[in-house]
Amino acid sequence: MSKTTLELITFTLKSDITESQWSELQPSLDTFLLEQEGFLYRSLTKGDDGIWFDAIYWRSIENAQKVGELFPKSEIGQQLCALIDEKSVTMRLMEVVAESMGACDSAAA
Repeated sequence: MSKTTLELITFTLKSDITESQWSELQPSLDTFLLEQEGFLYRSLTKGDDGIWFDAIYWRSIENAQKVGELFPKSEIGQQLCALIDEKSVTMRLMEVVAESMGACDSAAA
């Protein structure tokens, strides 16, 4: 039985890259992810220290691994990787132990 998997990637941008340059590519990354089998949800955040956290949820570790092989070869993968300080990257695939989600209230958003 496959279990939900969290792919957690932390990184910093190269020193000569602006957040605007990074943000411009995010819709293309979202499109890429939406086309991938097993993609569930993505959340991108940035800490006050400049470290970015990209949390991507997959139906299974196999889905995450397959996309992990495709991503660096894709056009959007190459564009994004060119903006990231490669020495800062950490990536973990972890099986989700517990999940819960509240109801979304679109009026409050």
